[in-house]
Amino acid sequence: MKRRIVLVYALGSLSGLMMSMLSWLLGYGELFGGFGLRWVPGVYQNMVWGGVFGMVFLLPADPRRWWWNGFIFGGLPAVAQLFWALPQTTDYGFAGLKLGWLTSLAVIAYYTVWGWITGLLLRTFD
Repeated sequence: MKRRIVLVYALGSLSGLMMSMLSWLLGYGELFGGFGLRWVPGVYQNMVWGGVFGMVFLLPADPRRWWWNGFIFGGLPAVAQLFWALPQTTDYGFAGLKLGWLTSLAVIAYYTVWGWITGLLLRTFD
């Protein structure tokens, strides 16, 4: 059990790093800039919180359906980001809407990608 806890934390952190790189490419690459989204989260926060939220992968789930598990388990950090972190710890308002109308969709997409990467890595290394 200890091995699995360490594994999901490490893979969640690695997925957080990959999500940071994706958000940097999309944020600074101006792909979302035309839609009014100008938010690029920090690498450290994504790695730490990616590892913490990776613990949801300890819940029983079918490892063959990593894409579905990633989509469902990626919803928890997305909800935490939209409804707790952005309104409570920043001045970006409810669901980060002060950053642009695409923020909520981008956060959900990023954490879905995080969940898919974590699920796929867990399927590979577990």
